[in-house]
Amino acid sequence: MIKQHWNVTEEEQVHEIAYACRPLIGQIVITIDGESFTLKSKFLCFGLARREAFRVGDMQALLAVAKNGKAQVLIKGKPIEEN
Repeated sequence: MIKQHWNVTEEEQVHEIAYACRPLIGQIVITIDGESFTLKSKFLCFGLARREAFRVGDMQALLAVAKNGKAQVLIKGKPIEEN
């Protein structure tokens, strides 16, 4: 399983984003401030890059998943540093 975490600061509030890829069942789960969303994925979660738009507070964000299953969170086109 691939797991990644980010903290995004918006004004005085810190938002938590978590990403988990479960390759054996082909499932991607993104959790934003404790609320989880399940995305269907190709079996093994590898070999198919994808992008998913979402909101973090009032900000538009993008989850960019590479072919190797690793993800990056971008806000205003800039990557957020992973925790």
